[in-house]
Amino acid sequence: MKKTITVIDYASSIEVICNQIREIFEDRFSINKVLAEEVYGYGEISGDMVLLPSDGILNVVKNRIDTKSEIAIMSRTISLEGFDKLKKLESDESIYLVDNTYERACEICTVVYKLGLKDFDMVPLGRDKLEKTASGPNDIFVFLDNSSKIKEGQTVNIGEALLDINTIIDISVGMDALNLLMDKDLNKVYREMVTSRAGLARILNRANRYDSQINVLFDNSDEGIIEFDLDRRAVHFNDKAIEILGKNDEAIADVHACDLIKNISFNSVYFSRNTIIDEVININEKDLIVSVYPLVNSGKFYGSLAIVKEFQEVEKKQHKIRKKLIGKGHRAKYTFDDIIGDSLEIRKTKEIAMRMAKSDSSVLIQGETGTGKELFAQAIHNESKRGDYQFVAVNCGALPENILESELFGYEEGAFTGARKGGKVGLFELAHRGTIFLDEIGEMPKSLQIKFLRVLQEKEIMRLGSDSVISVDIRVIAASNKKLEDLVKSGEFREDLFYRLKILPLNLPSLRERRDDILDIFDHFKDVYEGRFTMTKEAEAALLKYGWSGNIRELRNVAEYLASMDMKTIEKSDLPFAYDEDVPEEPLKDGNNIVTEKVEKSENIEDSTSVHDSYERIEEIFGVREPAKYIFVLKSLYEARKNRERIGRRSICSKALEEDFYISEKEVRNILVDLDKKAYIVIQKGRGGSILTEEGVELVEELLD
Repeated sequence: MKKTITVIDYASSIEVICNQIREIFEDRFSINKVLAEEVYGYGEISGDMVLLPSDGILNVVKNRIDTKSEIAIMSRTISLEGFDKLKKLESDESIYLVDNTYERACEICTVVYKLGLKDFDMVPLGRDKLEKTASGPNDIFVFLDNSSKIKEGQTVNIGEALLDINTIIDISVGMDALNLLMDKDLNKVYREMVTSRAGLARILNRANRYDSQINVLFDNSDEGIIEFDLDRRAVHFNDKAIEILGKNDEAIADVHACDLIKNISFNSVYFSRNTIIDEVININEKDLIVSVYPLVNSGKFYGSLAIVKEFQEVEKKQHKIRKKLIGKGHRAKYTFDDIIGDSLEIRKTKEIAMRMAKSDSSVLIQGETGTGKELFAQAIHNESKRGDYQFVAVNCGALPENILESELFGYEEGAFTGARKGGKVGLFELAHRGTIFLDEIGEMPKSLQIKFLRVLQEKEIMRLGSDSVISVDIRVIAASNKKLEDLVKSGEFREDLFYRLKILPLNLPSLRERRDDILDIFDHFKDVYEGRFTMTKEAEAALLKYGWSGNIRELRNVAEYLASMDMKTIEKSDLPFAYDEDVPEEPLKDGNNIVTEKVEKSENIEDSTSVHDSYERIEEIFGVREPAKYIFVLKSLYEARKNRERIGRRSICSKALEEDFYISEKEVRNILVDLDKKAYIVIQKGRGGSILTEEGVELVEELLD
């Protein structure tokens, strides 16, 4: 049932007042009208609120007003248009302001004075005294309507008076409609009004703005929010709470907290003012995460606020955060379509791998070095149900035991000397819901193997320096170029871990076992490196005959080498291997491996921890996955600077060949451009070569420190 407001006012202004109330409060309550001219003979006056024009009228009717009714006295102001008319008035004679009564005329005169019009003396005049007032031709009479006439003088109509903001607040509080008022844009409602209570108007408008901002956050939150009052009854809630709890408005409104969210200790919140953080409960077969906060302001307790989240949604959000944390790295970019070849051997292998992708069991990929173990691992991941999540690759043989453990499991702040402030998320955690690829698994230290076995069995990890267990949902794909069976027999690899990994074994054929694919793969790499050459029949035959102990990696290096030589025709004699023998000479090594070997032997970098740190630093600055060539170029420029020499890309390539390290001139050029963009070098014009800047010297010395 609607509440009722009874408005008592004079006939000339009562409709204006009632219309203003309707405009602001819409149809929130009913309005009864009583004319002030007839109030002396009026009977009992009732309503949830009675609005009166003055204290004088209140004294007349107060004994006839229902004792349960709220009472408010109008305070009025004038319109902006009327105020502008008053500012233009100029007269040496009297200016009279006429209203229904002398008391109300005094009210408007006071408003005008407070608004700053103090240059002329305005005389208040009740309508009953108008005809008796002597006036001259230069006198001005200011009216609030068009109904009045005068015998002599000028008239100015400034329009009807409006309810001031103070009265509007009194009505909203007395009629329990403050929330409706807070939803209003008061600047729009009063765009034609001038108020002497500007401070109050600004405060209310600011409160409205803050309230609307809170409402936007409240309504658009992806978490359910429920406010409970002192009686633990739900008083406010958003649409997300309705969705998560699977209820409608009526099933939540005014419901007790313990009935709405069971298994949560609201007593600790209401009696001890404790906060409940991330309690996991189940409602309607749905796992929810609930937090409850006491609402306290200036030491006064008002109730509580519950935040409800779906566990599954939190998981999705964490996945998005992980994607941002790891950036473009740890993503599988290859699919089975990227595996080139049509030989029987590779077709069988791909078919087996595609069937393995449908499973969620561990995969053990074995094969010679360079056969494409990570390529198959990425393809399996992308084909699996985990394809939308992370693919985290780690080489178990590239890091010493203590660093490998901290990288895999992560660590808390202060876990060991040199631990990063705030700790670090481990690779197992980063791979949550996705796949972790452990290359060279046979190189994993035996002390780590038992911890890794527990991860496989329990799907749980514990960061270094922490006693908290973290659940992880990962699929493991491991790879080795060694026969793990032999390592098990020699005691270097745990037998239980071996069988745990070898649930789905995948053996990759060597390039010698799939010679039909050699030319297709070679042509692919030729296109990748933009080779413009053609091969003679003898050269192609030599490619097919060669032993390829380095497999596809070695074939790729040969294609890159020939593309860089800028020759139109490749003869058999141009091939960079011993083509006359079935057993090849030392294969052309991959640049990344060579630099690793050389850096590890360097007198400046004495352990593989420094190697790892140097690689991480280059990856961080340039965003590259194989930083070895950047390090080689930087060291070459550093040595040239020490010898007071300038060195160009051709000299760097020549130096690389002398050191049995392959890097193409194109790669050197691209690296130099990257270094120049970062202000680590200056590229001189013409044949001036390139020189390290001071920043470049600091970078190299940091890498070598």
